[in-house]
Amino acid sequence: RAPYYRTSVSYWNIPRWTSSPSGTMLRSLLAPALSLIVLAQKPTPEFTINLDLPPQERHREVALFFKDMYPNFMTSWEGFLSRKVSPEERAQWMGSHHAKQEIQDEIRGFVETIDHPQVTYERVMLFNLMYELNFPVFCSGVVAADATGRVMHGRNLDLIMNFKSGTTSMNIGEIAANYTYVSNGTALFNSHAIAGYVGVHTALKLSGSHPWSIQQNSHNENNRKKNLEALSAGAVPFAFYVRELLEEDVDFAHAVFRLSNASFGAPNFFLMAGAGSWEGAAIE
Repeated sequence: RAPYYRTSVSYWNIPRWTSSPSGTMLRSLLAPALSLIVLAQKPTPEFTINLDLPPQERHREVALFFKDMYPNFMTSWEGFLSRKVSPEERAQWMGSHHAKQEIQDEIRGFVETIDHPQVTYERVMLFNLMYELNFPVFCSGVVAADATGRVMHGRNLDLIMNFKSGTTSMNIGEIAANYTYVSNGTALFNSHAIAGYVGVHTALKLSGSHPWSIQQNSHNENNRKKNLEALSAGAVPFAFYVRELLEEDVDFAHAVFRLSNASFGAPNFFLMAGAGSWEGAAIE
């Protein structure tokens, strides 16, 4: 049986004070947060993803905004795929993504709106599995608290993939955007992602009585071959799972429990924070 990369460690209701400097640092890193900070090279585009629309239409504005740059980005992404993933393995990955139908339809709508031969359903779907494919990403984050317990949760996104748009050299961050997911007129959560990435790795849940924040980070034991084995055996990509969780009416404690007991297709780190005093979680 192929291995599942099951989450294993969580900490929550962190003691307010500890006796050692290292313990104090741990407490600070696991404290709660109600602010999500995303740093970018320039003002980041903002989009609303209306979940009441048909899935094929939800990312239409995003696709139109990045339509001129995205084909060149996909050419660069194809370079990674062609070097690392054989045609036979691609078929296996496409058969093991476990994306629900509405996620598949969102990707198809995005691809159809751009309408360019370099932008294919397969390439964009595999881009949504970039972490499981072990694309080299090493982002980090921090949760900090002041003496009164006031907290902030921030992360960086230091993903690098250079590509050409015409004669201009660009980096992947230039096709990133901030998203607000809404349903029935209610904002469910804020997220930040590269265009075409319909899963979630960074978010602040807005709806309900108990907001919480989450980020996913790379694990140094990430292995493409083992990840494919795990997915083929029924494990799931983290980004689709996290998005589904954010769309539900789930409080912080329930979200921690769900993530701690999920079987993901790759090893992950999650850093989370809730609305309660000194409430946080680190999940591996």
